[in-house]
Amino acid sequence: MDLTKISASEFSRILKLLQRKEELMAQIAAIDHELQGGGGAAAAPVAKKRLGRPPGTSKKAKSAEVSGGSPRRGAVRDAIIGLLEGAGSEGISVKDIAAKLGKPAGHVHTWFSTTGKGIPSIRRLGGGRWGWAASTGSAA
Repeated sequence: MDLTKISASEFSRILKLLQRKEELMAQIAAIDHELQGGGGAAAAPVAKKRLGRPPGTSKKAKSAEVSGGSPRRGAVRDAIIGLLEGAGSEGISVKDIAAKLGKPAGHVHTWFSTTGKGIPSIRRLGGGRWGWAASTGSAA
């Protein structure tokens, strides 16, 4: 840029642009100072935009799809009681129950220690085996 060939109007326009640039630089410096904790006021947290789920992919639908859906209420209870009643006097092991229900053995152990303890007909036979004592009546 040749400074000897600049007109007065161009010079004033460049001067205004330089003044505007200096103002913006001062604002940026003030913002930087505030972000570094020197401005006295805490910097406002930046709000993150939450992205919703795409249409047709609800959380409930996805979990049912992965797990094969939830069994009806009491289905596990009925299945375990049916296995215990069918096992006879020798009972059935937790490992066998888990294999027949397609559940982890830990889930079956937890079922016995929570839900199963409230059913008086269920008896622990020892050695990880459980049985059904029909003499105490049905707890269905």
